[in-house]
Amino acid sequence: QGENNANREGAREAYRRQLTALLASWRDRFGADLPWVIVQLAPFGRLSDQPLENGWAEVREAQRLVAEADPLAEMVTTVDVGER
Repeated sequence: QGENNANREGAREAYRRQLTALLASWRDRFGADLPWVIVQLAPFGRLSDQPLENGWAEVREAQRLVAEADPLAEMVTTVDVGER
């Protein structure tokens, strides 16, 4: 989840809000103590030798922020997999 968000303006903040709302809605439905594992968006696309803005990195940062703020959530990092 998040690939479509990566191409939008303000990807980090928008995805952070959406993922936080998703967690809350599922916990309302299935129980407040529902744990989550967030699988980080894997790298995709051409590598660059120069720093640049990257929507995929923005979504990964949003995923990290949500996992960090939620005591019942953990994140699996996937920067070592994906298609380059």
